[in-house]
Amino acid sequence: MTVISESTAKRFWPGESAVGKRMRPMSGEKWMTVVGVVSDVPQFALTGFPAWVDGVSYVPLAQVMPVGGVQLAIFVESAQPQAILGTLMAAVRQRFPDVVVSRVQSLEQVRKESLTEQRSTAWLLALLAGLGLVLGVAGVYGVISHRASQRTREIGIRMVLGSSAARVVGMVLRETFVVSLLGAAAGVAAAYGLSQFLSSLLFGVTTHDTVAFVACPSILLAAAVLAAAVPAVRASRADAAMTLREE
Repeated sequence: MTVISESTAKRFWPGESAVGKRMRPMSGEKWMTVVGVVSDVPQFALTGFPAWVDGVSYVPLAQVMPVGGVQLAIFVESAQPQAILGTLMAAVRQRFPDVVVSRVQSLEQVRKESLTEQRSTAWLLALLAGLGLVLGVAGVYGVISHRASQRTREIGIRMVLGSSAARVVGMVLRETFVVSLLGAAAGVAAAYGLSQFLSSLLFGVTTHDTVAFVACPSILLAAAVLAAAVPAVRASRADAAMTLREE
């Protein structure tokens, strides 16, 4: 007899009860009857059910003991696991001299090893995302700054007609902010739609993380406003008559 996980039951007997069904592991010769289904446990990886695992089953210890050795995992709760490691090993050897103890790890080490692949991929994506953000800020700054500098003659005319410097600068910033906000909204919508493809690379963080969806557009908006403010303020402080003659 055996007990299987929910994912195993859904994979081999979708839409029906797995209790009473028979199965035979690839490494065994005996058929076993499924007597129960239990919830999934992240025993292979914290991110879920690995693709290389066909199914998870649990059998009584007495059922596999005659076959040979059995590997058991013992969990010890302690605030300082490394401090009691030597005492624990000595106690196990004294009480069970024929038992081999191997791979003594803390749960923190197990968690880190389980997420090694995802962490490496996440760091690579973070590096590329940071580089993309820097290029995006530089591009937005360059385009907006060039566009604002082209309005020097317009700013000069407005100044000659009696418009104040603060009003002219505010107008340029307002128009730039509206256009940049529309672009940022389109980018956030596209990122929201494509975020599902990153779900397999994340653990403990949702694909719709608020910080990421707020911080990046805010940085780009700030770069756009700064790019428009610098040439606008420079043009508003220049002599309007000289600016018109130069143009």
